[in-house]
Amino acid sequence: MTRFDLISAAGGVATMIAMACPADVHAATASTQISFTIANAGTFSVPTGMGSSSTRLGCTIYNLSTDTMWVYFGTSQPPALGVTGNSIPLPPGGNLPCNSGTTVPSDAISITSTTVNGATGIFISQ
Repeated sequence: MTRFDLISAAGGVATMIAMACPADVHAATASTQISFTIANAGTFSVPTGMGSSSTRLGCTIYNLSTDTMWVYFGTSQPPALGVTGNSIPLPPGGNLPCNSGTTVPSDAISITSTTVNGATGIFISQ
């Protein structure tokens, strides 16, 4: 796709320059919504649909439970049992967008809850 920008209009003559549109412009993409349940509080696991993906365009994780969830992005081993280490807290009722600016991680997403077995959430990805 090309756009044209006016760079001068001296003497009634317009000079135009063609520019390519930014690479971060995406076509509309359908979303996938997956609910998940954390079976064992304190133990990180990768819920269905949250594995590594080189085609992920964006995602958001919603915490539907009354317990804090902990989210870990990475292909390396997530923190040990009961250790939240380098993971991100997701408070009850909160959401966590997976992107940082226009960058979306392709890593697997591991998640756990603090104390509640059966904590639930929703993962939406494109």
